Amino acid sequence: MEYSMQEVARRLKRMFSGSPASFTASQYQSNEGGLTAPASGEDVINCYRLILGRPPENETVIAEKVGIERQQLLHAFMFSEEFRKDTRSFLQGELDANLFEGPVTGDLRRWVHDLLLPGDHDAARLAEIQDLAPMLGFCLRYPILGGMLDAALGDGRAVELARFADRLGKPRLKASTSREDLQNCYLLFLERAPESDLVTAERPDTPLAESVCDFIASPEFAAKVAYPAMDGRYITHLVPSAVAAWASDRLLLEGTQSLDAAAIIAEALTQPAIAHALQGRRLTWVVEEVVRRLQFGAGVEAAQKLASLHERLEQIGQNVEVLASNDMEISANGHFVEFTGGDPWLILKPTGPAIEGDLMSFRFRAAIDGHATTGQLYLDYGTGFSETNSLPLVPDRDGFHKATVAAPRRLLAARWDPAASIGTASISMLEVTPLTTDAYCAEEFGDLGEAGTSKLLLRVSMEASRRPDAPAAVVLTRALSPSGDAGYTHWIARNEFQSAKGAVELKLRNEALKQRPRISVVVPVYNPPAASLAEMIASVRGQIYDNWELCIADDASTQPHVRRTLEEAAAQDHRIKVLFRPENGHICQASNSALELASGSWIAMLDHDDVLAPHALLFAAEHIAEHPEVKILYSDEDKLDERGQRFDPYFKPDFSPELLLAQNYMNHMTVVRTDLVRDAGGWRVGFEGSQDHDLIFRIVENLKPSEVGHLPYVLYHWRALTGSTALGNEQKDYVLESGRASVRDHLERTKRRAKVEIIDQVHHYRVRHELPEERPLVSLIIPTRDKVDILKVAVDSILEKSTYDNYEILVVDNGSVQPESLKYFAEISQIAGVRVLPYPHPFNYSKINNFAAEHAKGPVIALVNNDVEVITPDWIEEMTAWAIQPEIGCVGAKLFYPDMSIQHAGVIVGIGGCAGHSHKFFPHDAAGYFNRLQVHQNLSAVTAACLFLRKDVFFEVGGLEEELSVAFNDVDLCLRVREAGYRNLFTPFAKLFHHESISRGAEDTPEKMARAASEVRFMQSRWGRKLMVDPFYSPNLPYDREDFGINIATLRH
Repeated sequence: MEYSMQEVARRLKRMFSGSPASFTASQYQSNEGGLTAPASGEDVINCYRLILGRPPENETVIAEKVGIERQQLLHAFMFSEEFRKDTRSFLQGELDANLFEGPVTGDLRRWVHDLLLPGDHDAARLAEIQDLAPMLGFCLRYPILGGMLDAALGDGRAVELARFADRLGKPRLKASTSREDLQNCYLLFLERAPESDLVTAERPDTPLAESVCDFIASPEFAAKVAYPAMDGRYITHLVPSAVAAWASDRLLLEGTQSLDAAAIIAEALTQPAIAHALQGRRLTWVVEEVVRRLQFGAGVEAAQKLASLHERLEQIGQNVEVLASNDMEISANGHFVEFTGGDPWLILKPTGPAIEGDLMSFRFRAAIDGHATTGQLYLDYGTGFSETNSLPLVPDRDGFHKATVAAPRRLLAARWDPAASIGTASISMLEVTPLTTDAYCAEEFGDLGEAGTSKLLLRVSMEASRRPDAPAAVVLTRALSPSGDAGYTHWIARNEFQSAKGAVELKLRNEALKQRPRISVVVPVYNPPAASLAEMIASVRGQIYDNWELCIADDASTQPHVRRTLEEAAAQDHRIKVLFRPENGHICQASNSALELASGSWIAMLDHDDVLAPHALLFAAEHIAEHPEVKILYSDEDKLDERGQRFDPYFKPDFSPELLLAQNYMNHMTVVRTDLVRDAGGWRVGFEGSQDHDLIFRIVENLKPSEVGHLPYVLYHWRALTGSTALGNEQKDYVLESGRASVRDHLERTKRRAKVEIIDQVHHYRVRHELPEERPLVSLIIPTRDKVDILKVAVDSILEKSTYDNYEILVVDNGSVQPESLKYFAEISQIAGVRVLPYPHPFNYSKINNFAAEHAKGPVIALVNNDVEVITPDWIEEMTAWAIQPEIGCVGAKLFYPDMSIQHAGVIVGIGGCAGHSHKFFPHDAAGYFNRLQVHQNLSAVTAACLFLRKDVFFEVGGLEEELSVAFNDVDLCLRVREAGYRNLFTPFAKLFHHESISRGAEDTPEKMARAASEVRFMQSRWGRKLMVDPFYSPNLPYDREDFGINIATLRH
């Protein structure tokens, strides 16, 4: 319960303005004047110890309180913010084993006896109290402290807190450990009798809670109980009644009547004194997860399956023990592993020789449907598994996950997450081997030497600066392990022109080029590192296409190497032009100065520390020649780490105006006609940090979509140095406000009334279009047949949660026969704005919706499944605001499975031969591929489970295709809307649950499977290649799965 400051003040006033509630001073021992006497230093110290559970900070705080009336002193402590904070968690129904923790001394006991207790108090009980929690609880049962707490927080609260405090620290759990205690611990926690009488000798100096924790923290308990419980292998049993009686009496457990071992152990793990004692122990398992699994229980069959899985994995493994697993089971044939959920993982313990080296080498391999997976490795050095203590595992060209792990003797356990999706997997390697420092350096650097040492130190220091919260061993592990994207390295080797044959092909293509426009590479420069500046210049001079000029404007750099490097470069190549600005004007003015040097008909934008691919300008010139209508074009890009390794490729969609509103995905490499840049006024001062975003807006807003080109090749390498925006916009906050201003100005110039918000989680932008004052009527069309329990959830959530005030619901009854359905239809028909339309014909989703659209009264129609459930109340506002924009066609929502994983975030055509859902099964809060789960964007299609569009557009394209009775009719509709010149859009800000196909069922009969196959053939026949290549996806992303991984299989040449 929370209290307002006014209520607290009122109760404090009542406490201090009258006599203390429910007690009088005459009831208590005199003790030199009793409660009305001035407080001594001892009184102050004991108030700190008893009420706050700690000693005072210093002598000054004691002196400040000496002389206050004792009663007022007690009031001050009981109503202090610290005491209120300590008790608040309990008063809100939470347990905290740390409350009022500490020992009771003889002088404190005497002070409590003399000052706070009536003459008839339970002296024997007081004498046995050994720690502060039950001492405070004991005092709260009597009127002085208890009356104060009740007067402040309500009658009965003192008794509640007293009961809790007693349970937290009854002396029996602090008492010494007897032989009987140890015998019962063996039987309960280790499921066996002690091996001899020697191990059950009494421990007179060891509190019982600590002895219990010795058993719980033992490797034997982990192997027999904790790990089997975590992955469902633990099979419970009945404990002897004597053990249950002991647990009730000595461990203060209440649920021992059933004799169920799992239930008793779970309660023991949450017993406050035991839980508190466990906090200092190094465990290789998660207490909360073990408790949850023990409470849930597991059957014998499930346990046997998991045991078989672990046995199989340990046969594959080397120097590793499988402790626990999740969302995995052995396949029916015993050769594969089924990932049964979206979070498969293994907890592993390195064994034997693995822990004997300076370092430890991890090598894992997993593949789903023949494709190597991308995983994550979590390391527990005593603080448990967390994102802070993890590193990504990307497969190398052979499909292996590799990591070099530091401090092997300190590593308690590792957790390998081999994938983040459901599927049939082949796990062919689980290897952990020792590695010496010399062997690592020889493999990594050839020879340690001075250069190798400096590289290693640089890598460690960079990792430490990026993750200052991580333990040193994790920082070192991340530095030692491959930092590049090994899967991407494989893609580079297969898809780029790195071989001699590739070089010959590029040379021939360059020679065959007839049109050879001059491309001016514009570079503003200010104090770049010497090596980076030299690499930038070298990358331009190394271009296969030779009709370029490099236009550099130095913005009054203060580092002497800059002028020297630029002057030398200009002297070596007449195509390099350099201007030295007399004063620093920042990036916009420097860019404009570089633009003044340009004589080419096209310019390319390049940062002073980035690198162009050797064929970058060649590919740009080819595209210009092949597409004369294009006036601006952009390429894909990746990043360079400190070692010059390429990673994190951004395989971009074709021109997506609504994605551009959210993020400047078109940079880098951007090539644009020079006259357009000059006509736009160049880079605007005041937009530093987002100057390119602003310039691109001012150019593309005057172009047709066909005049914006995309080169789906990685032609630009963005250097990810500390302080660079390549490492994230959080390092340059000014970028956010500057970027918002550029989006806002663009909307104003294009006459769109909208607000621009910063999406804090991903540092991008959200555009909120304003709805007209007279909001359009939205017609929500919901086809259904019986199963009223499903429909009711959808309709009730719309009626109860939606904040939009002008909509109608059209429930289309496709032949319901159940009495409860007909009764429900009669009920909702009485609700204003709800209509039930009978459609007594065979099921055809397209015909049903086309029929309902004819009856819709609103200018905006929404196709809504009967198995959805509203999450965000403003979902109609969000989708309608986009749908009424004249250039927008279909608008789709973000849909979740009941477990909150992603069901729909747009549709990618071509996946699986027809269409698939973007980011399917990703976690609900995932950012997605380059944050695309968090931003609005154009897509080829969206699902009709929740699809908004204007009614005139719906009928303009002919409605839903009635040849497609069940599947793909929404994809077909969206493609026809796209062909008509409208842009389809996905917004992540309208969220609903989608209990997919609950009402219609799965495609699991021969008839349904045949119909589904015929619908795929129909789509392929109608759309041909347009169904195979999605302009809002990328040919470099996979078309055989929905995870935005890397399409290693596709070769460019």
